[in-house]
Amino acid sequence: MTATRTLYTLTWGVYPRRVLIYLAEKGLSHSPHIDVVPCDISETGTLIAEGKPPGTVPILSLPDGSFIKQSVAIIDYFEDICAQPDPAQPWQKELADSANRRTNMRGTTAEERARHRDMVILADEVTSLFGFACHKGTALFVTLETTNALTAKLALELCTKNLRLLDRYYAEGAEKEGAERSVMVVDCVLFSTLHFARNMYNLDLLDDAELSHLRSFYLDFGKRDSVQVGEHFYPDELRKLASQWLPVE
Repeated sequence: MTATRTLYTLTWGVYPRRVLIYLAEKGLSHSPHIDVVPCDISETGTLIAEGKPPGTVPILSLPDGSFIKQSVAIIDYFEDICAQPDPAQPWQKELADSANRRTNMRGTTAEERARHRDMVILADEVTSLFGFACHKGTALFVTLETTNALTAKLALELCTKNLRLLDRYYAEGAEKEGAERSVMVVDCVLFSTLHFARNMYNLDLLDDAELSHLRSFYLDFGKRDSVQVGEHFYPDELRKLASQWLPVE
């Protein structure tokens, strides 16, 4: 058997969770070809796990010694393998078969895939902007870097702008596909961010009248087995500070 691919994660981290939700939706969470390794956090804040290279997570370690270090790229890697009509290597076929040949999660036509890339890019920008706002506008980072509540406010306004664009895509998708809409990669990316914002930072990114379709998506997707977590999923000691947003003076 070909050596496994090792996925280093932080279970509650917003970027690693994208990948974990995707693997669950794809049916690959328990594949013998993917070894999921949760990291611990040292007293200095460093992510540690045996064999993990330097850097943030997620990180996918490949048998040839190379790494994939971006969450969407990791998802694309597995999606590409599962989409092959005639896998070249036995492990690739086994991986694709364990996914039960589930629906392509990026679209099948050039038009569908381009539309989906648009959505993933927007969702990824939302995550980046929200993360920037957290660093600049919450008590969690006051002792670690220069904070500025107004900068955080402006970043969150840009988040809302992107979310409104995404809401239109979800509205169009609902009209075309109806109630049986297939789960897509963007759903995993977006839900991870929305859940992280609400439950780690106590901020509802969908608190806007123009985001009704995204709110419906969030409520529906939140019922799926792939996203169920325990009551103390996010570390309580971090949540206490993360939920304290600095006032704009």
